[in-house]
Parts: sequence; structure tokens; C-alpha cells
Amino acid sequence: MSEKSAETAAKKAPEVAKVGDHNSGDGHKGAGLHQEAATVLSSQGGNDAHHAARAKEGKGVSHDVTIVDSSKTAAKDKTADGTASHGDNAQPEPRVAEQKPAHKAAEHHVVHKGAHKPDGAEAIVAEKSSGQAGTDSVPKPEASGAAAPESKPLEIVDKTAEYADKFKEAAEVEAKAKEKADTPPKITVSLKDNSGEPAERKEPHYVVKRDGKVEMHGDPVKLGAKDVRVEVEREPGEVNPSAEQQAATDKLVAQVNADLQKAFPDQADKVVLDDQGDVVSRKTEQATGLKPPAEQSKLSPETREAVDQTKRLHRSGGVDMPRAATEGMGSFETRDVPRQKGETDKVAAGKEAWAGLFKPDKDHPYETVRKTPEGEHRVGRYGFNGNQLESWLSSLTPEMIDKLIAEGKLPKSFANPEFLAKFKEFAAKLKNGEQPTPAEMKQFLPKEAQETIAGKLLDDMNKATGDNAGMSAAGLVSGKTAQTMDQTFMSSPEAQELSSAGKTLFDVATQRQRVESNSVGQLPQGERRELVEKALEIAGQPVTDANIRAVNTIVQHESSWNPGVTNNWDINAQRGIPSQGLMQTIPPTFNAHKDRTGQVEAAGHSNTIKDPLANLVAGIKYSEHRYGSLQNVPGVRSLARGGDYKPY
Repeated sequence: MSEKSAETAAKKAPEVAKVGDHNSGDGHKGAGLHQEAATVLSSQGGNDAHHAARAKEGKGVSHDVTIVDSSKTAAKDKTADGTASHGDNAQPEPRVAEQKPAHKAAEHHVVHKGAHKPDGAEAIVAEKSSGQAGTDSVPKPEASGAAAPESKPLEIVDKTAEYADKFKEAAEVEAKAKEKADTPPKITVSLKDNSGEPAERKEPHYVVKRDGKVEMHGDPVKLGAKDVRVEVEREPGEVNPSAEQQAATDKLVAQVNADLQKAFPDQADKVVLDDQGDVVSRKTEQATGLKPPAEQSKLSPETREAVDQTKRLHRSGGVDMPRAATEGMGSFETRDVPRQKGETDKVAAGKEAWAGLFKPDKDHPYETVRKTPEGEHRVGRYGFNGNQLESWLSSLTPEMIDKLIAEGKLPKSFANPEFLAKFKEFAAKLKNGEQPTPAEMKQFLPKEAQETIAGKLLDDMNKATGDNAGMSAAGLVSGKTAQTMDQTFMSSPEAQELSSAGKTLFDVATQRQRVESNSVGQLPQGERRELVEKALEIAGQPVTDANIRAVNTIVQHESSWNPGVTNNWDINAQRGIPSQGLMQTIPPTFNAHKDRTGQVEAAGHSNTIKDPLANLVAGIKYSEHRYGSLQNVPGVRSLARGGDYKPY
């Protein structure tokens, strides 16, 4: 979620859903992310203990509560033959519980619904979005007057009865966890594991569905959970959560945090958020005061975001359209200096891994000045610190400087001894914790010089790590040089976390290099156009110029019209499910959407994943199934609006 979207989600007052008001279209405004006004509960016994426990505690989060007994409402509203007895406008009559004053510091609007929805359940919370369930980062256009995802009240469906067996031993486990007084409460947010590989998995307390609805499988309050697990649903091949899921997770995490603060008051300011996929917005993290895991405690918010985003690729069950899926990761779009003379693919990819972990300011990457949690200033696209700048300068001889100037890699000012002396003072200033001025950044670190410095530091670091791309990026983003890199750092949890993310970004950059080497910029003509037209025809889509352009746009960005391209850079590829072909689909997606009419073979092609026609047909059908039309594919929509090719 973008910072702007996150800010909107945090500031915009959510609607208060009341029984029977869903047709009015009028929202009841609250006072912010943590000041939502009411809770509607619908349960078959599962939530009584949940709210009794909260009421017993006596303070903290309070709610205006409306309780609807789903089973009784369903029985009342149906005739003997099982049909609904009420008209379209009739609503179930709720039993209204005593209203309690809301706690000013942490109010939430959470709608709990029973697992079995009665006919009139839509009266509890109305669906206000016409977007299809399961759309990813770019939602479908909403109907007039529809509420944005972040403005909808949080809706929780109580399914604790169905999953009771999964939590039989949970209470005992949680009781033991509580005995460890030094262990802080924790919220773990993870994306669904679709790898198909055996792995130890604890049933999540909450599951965020692809349309933003939330299911409660185990009541954390009733169970006394100290580690609350939230799982974000996704299908094989999906990498990024949807806007609806991100908005719902923000609200859910805020609610869970308030519950944990009440349950463990002595550790109320120590609740940890382990966000294994960068689902929770930075705005929500800041508003709730949640702490990062120990291995990320020294990282800047931007670097934590970069690390968590790479985790989206882990155990995703493949990556459909990897160029689109990884567009928002790292910092690939921020380099505006051409490759320098002698800069190899390996060095270029290593630079992207380093910059991707630092995540400089998108609009002004080379002017970035950032203060780390430890009080150190980092500067430029790569986040240099004073030690790194000193190390680079000390490694140069006058002859080397002259050569770099002749090659256009350094400005002529570097040949001046007085300038070099001032550069040393600039580096010392950074080491002493002083913030550089914009004028100093322009004088001492012009763009070309930054790329030259980064290349040299990276080359030296690769020698120190034995060409371990991930660890080199980890060391450099941590402010290390080849001389200060040691085994203690490399074996630390922080370095391992950074190294894994750095290696992923290095692999993504390498794959992009392969695709971009055959970049195609024009609309399809000749055989390519005929191929797209035939694919659209077989896929049952209109053969229009708009659809032809849309397909060409996807193919250009995903494979550059190379039908033999295979995504072999991520862990999913190693497990035998790489994305392949013109539209870069993974085998499960191809098999689900491939032609079954025999038309591909009749056209003289094989109905296999790398066959150009077969791959186009499957990719077109997949896009239509997931997004409703080719025009709704996020990358196509973004480009049509003058933006970049966006992730799915």
C-alpha cells in the first residue's frame, strides 16, 4: 500500500454499520483509525466468552455492542420449506445489548458475523464495492457512491466452532508462553503458503480473505493468546495482497494490538509486529506503536519494508507475470544514470540489490538523506555512511582519479587537492552524526560519482564475501566496508535477514536484464499481430485494437516477445513451478486456463506452456478470469493513465 493510501486508511473515518442502515448509503463518521464507534457481533455462542473476558477486564477497548444471534434470526426468517419469509426490504430484528462508553484511546469498529449467514445478514454490513473478490493490488472500479476499501468497517466472520479442534492444545501452549515474562506479545502477519511443500503450520487465529473479509478461526482473547497469527489468503501464483486485504489487515492489526495491550498491560508498549509480506501499512505501524522483530530492530522503516516485500515471493506457489509482480519491490525505478564503462551485469544487479534494500526516496533518490534508528545519517541512492566514503577515497591513487575523470565517472573537481580535503571533511561530518546540507550533497556526491563509488565499494565487498550477492548487499546497506565485514556480523540474525532479501533482489534484477535485452517498444505487426488476434479469438475475447494493445503491453513487459523465457531466479522456480512463455504464467495457471477446444492444435501449434499461441490463450483467459477484462490488468490500467507498469 502506498504511503498516501495508508494515510487515507489511517485518517478517513470508517462507517458505523448498524442493522438496517445499509441501504441508506450514509456513513457515520468516527474520529480516526483507532476511534471507530461500534461493534456488531453475530455468534452461535463463540463470542460470548470473548466479550465477557473483555468486560471482566474492566478497561481498555470498549464498544457499542449489537448482538445478533444468527441461528435464531435464520430460523425466524425462514418458512417451513426453508424459503425466506421476509421481503427484500425486511430486516432481522437484533437483540441490542447495553451500550458501553467507548475508550477514547482505542475504539474500533469490528463487525463479527456468525459462520452461517442468515438471509438478512446483509443488513448487518452491506457490500459497498462492486470489485470482484480476489483482485490484487489494483482494485476494480467501484460503483457510484461505493466506499473505498479503507473506509469499510472491519467484518469478522466467527468460525471458531469449525476450527475448535485446531486450537484444543492452544490454551495450554499459550499458558506456557505467558510464563516467559520477558517474551513480548506478538502479532504475526503472513501470506498463505502455496508451495505445496510440507511445513510446520499453526492454524491462524484470523484469515484475511481475498475480498477483504476476515474469518476468526480461534478467538485470541478467549484463548489468552500472546502470539496472534494472521494469515492473508492468496492463490498459487499470486504474490501481492489486494488493496482490500491491506485495508482489512490494517484495521485487524490495530484491534489485535489493543487486545494484547489490555491482556498484557506490563508489556503494552512492547507488542511486536512480524509482518512477513509488508501487508501492514507504515502509517498503522506508527499509529499503534508496534515494534519490529529483534532481527529488524536496527533497520530503517524503508529497509524493513524492502525486506518484508521480498518475502511475498517465498512459498507463493510460483509467480505469475514476475515483472509485474515485482515492480513495487526494491528500487529498480530510481536509477537514472546509464551504466558506466566496464559495468557488468553482475555489478549492475548487485547495485540494484543494495539500493533495493536501502530504498531511497523515489522522487529524489540521489539527494536522499536519512537518519537510521541508531542516529547515523545515510546519503544518496545507496545510503552511504561516512566510513564507506572514507574507505572509497583512501583506496584511490591520483592516477586512478585521473582515469575515472577521463572516463566520465567523476567530475573534474576530484582532481583538485583542496576539493579532496573538503570531501574528507564531508565524510567526517557524516561519521560524527551531522546532517549534510543539500548544497553539500550536490557538491560532493553528484549522481555519476555515486554510481562510481557504489561500484567500487561493491566490487571490494564481493571479494570479502566470496561473491555472495545477498551478503554483499546486506553488509553494504548496514554501513560495512570490505575491511569491517566480519563473521560475527555475517552470522547474525539481522545479516541473515538482509542477505536473504538482498539475494532475492539480485535475482530479480538479473532476470530483468535478460528480459530487457530483447525489449520491444512498438505495437505488434505482421506475425505477432496475427498471433495475438488468433489467441483472442480462441480465448473468446473481442479482437479489438484495445485488446491487441493490452496483450502486447503485457508481453512486452513480461517476456519481450521471447517465448522461451523461463523465470529461473526465485525459489519457486527451483521447486519446479517457474513462470514461462510470452505471458509468463506458471504451470498450474497455464493448465487451469489453457485451450480445451482443440483450436490451438488445429492452428498448427502444440498446447504447451512455451508454445506462443497456447501461452497467449492461457494468459488472456487468466487475465479475464482474474481481472474481468484485459483493460483491467493493473499494468495496462496504470500505463493507460500515464503511470508505470504496476504490480499485480
